[in-house]
Amino acid sequence: MFTDPETMTKLSARYGHYTSPDYQNDLIKTIASSTRKNIIKKMAFTGAYSILFDETKNASKKEQLSFIIRFVDGNLNIHEKAIGCYHMKKCDAYTLSQEILNIAANNKLDIQKCVAQCYDGASVMSGLFSGVQKRILDIVPHAIYIHCHAHRLNLCLVHTIQNNNIVVDFFDTVQSLYKYLMNGHTRYELFMKIQRDKKLK
Repeated sequence: MFTDPETMTKLSARYGHYTSPDYQNDLIKTIASSTRKNIIKKMAFTGAYSILFDETKNASKKEQLSFIIRFVDGNLNIHEKAIGCYHMKKCDAYTLSQEILNIAANNKLDIQKCVAQCYDGASVMSGLFSGVQKRILDIVPHAIYIHCHAHRLNLCLVHTIQNNNIVVDFFDTVQSLYKYLMNGHTRYELFMKIQRDKKLK
């Protein structure tokens, strides 16, 4: 046991900063695990829940699957909670449905208590014969599929503005700029460098 002040000062300077990526990642994992457990405890009232899924690319161009559950607590309050985002290397219906089942199992969610599933209208998700919703429905026959209303609203908005040429031209221009900058690695790096040079976020 060290008791002299000089050694104690050296030790306190050496340990306890927790700035190492390993420490930080362990801490984040522990907090995430604790948060998930607390969320799942709240739904113990009925155990029934619905699942909401969507996949999108993050800033580093990796495909991420977001897993959200919706449930009612003991006071009959409705909760919609994110369980996590999961990196997907493949985004076909089989892989996505297997990942959904794995995530549910890893979080000790009984898939047979899933009463609904909500996705966007993409064929890989909503496909009637081999989409994700059909594959989950084959395992859990009472988990009805509902087309995401936010996505429906977005589609409605898109169809509504199709008759306004000014709006169509604006979004076409923005889309073309995005494709031009993002589809070439050199262009993307130059774009990011210019933003850094001009101190733009």
